Order: sequence, then C-alpha cells, then structure tokens
Amino acid sequence: MQDLLSKLNVDILKQYQSLDNPDFRFAKREYRRFKYYRIIQQLMNRHYIKDETDLNIHVCMQINILGTTNNWILRISFVGPYACLLRINQGVLKNFINRHKIITSADVGIGYDSDEKYLVDCVHEFNITLLNRKILETPIPLILHDTDREYVKIYHALFEDTEILPPWE
Repeated sequence: MQDLLSKLNVDILKQYQSLDNPDFRFAKREYRRFKYYRIIQQLMNRHYIKDETDLNIHVCMQINILGTTNNWILRISFVGPYACLLRINQGVLKNFINRHKIITSADVGIGYDSDEKYLVDCVHEFNITLLNRKILETPIPLILHDTDREYVKIYHALFEDTEILPPWE
C-alpha cells in the first residue's frame, strides 16, 4: 500500500505541479486527448454508458454505466491510471446524499455479479488501478477550490473537488 501511495503522490504532484498553487489545466488537456476511448468502446459492447464528466469539478472521466441488475459510476482519473468504481445504491439516502458501494478486484469472483466482474476486468485490461476505500480516504495537503484543505483526500485529488465525501457507504 505504501508503494501505491508514494506513486499516487508523485503522479498528483506531476499533474498539479504544486500542492499549494495547483494548476488544473491538465484536466481539460487530458479530456480532449480522449485517452480512455478504447475502454469506453469496450464497455459499450455490453452496457449503455453516458459520459457525465463535468470539468468544473472533475479531474477524471466520469462514466455512468447502466446494467441489467445494477448501475455504476466509473471514474478514471486524468492524474494517472487510477479508477474508482461505485455501484449506485438506488434509493438509499443518508443526509440527502446517495451512498454507493466501492467495487474493487477483491469484490468480484465466483458467485458475484457477472456485470461487475466484466467492469473490473475491463479496467484491469487497460492497466488502470482500481483504488480501495482506504487509499481513497488518505489525506493529502492539496489546495482545491471547493474542499477545505484539511478535508482533502486522495479521492478529491484524483476525481472530483466536492466537499461531499464520502460518496460511498
């Protein structure tokens, strides 16, 4: 885990260029490169997907995925080859906010949802690391626009600048 955290910190600093005065322009540049086109094409072979990326808050590609039994949000970071896969928890609100289930490689296998296994396999096929809750909740001293510095986590640095955290259970 420590090696992954070290790599994440290097990649975050490389893209933002500074933790105290970050440059967010990389997100638009990476989005325009459409570097995740191949994984999107592959996901479309099995699911209906919709790009919900909002570059005002996201530093990732946000893909909403509709399955036969579940729906998911896949966030693939523009910082580096990192992703967060969330199973949408339909109708369960906590403080008026939907809470979702983080899905990692450890969550899929024999007897699990085949759609979820397919999504995890697709992410891995493109050498993208699915991050777990412990990593996502690790603090980082990055200054963002909408999240107070003392609350900024790896999740914020890789995916979205929103004080609503965690978006998972």
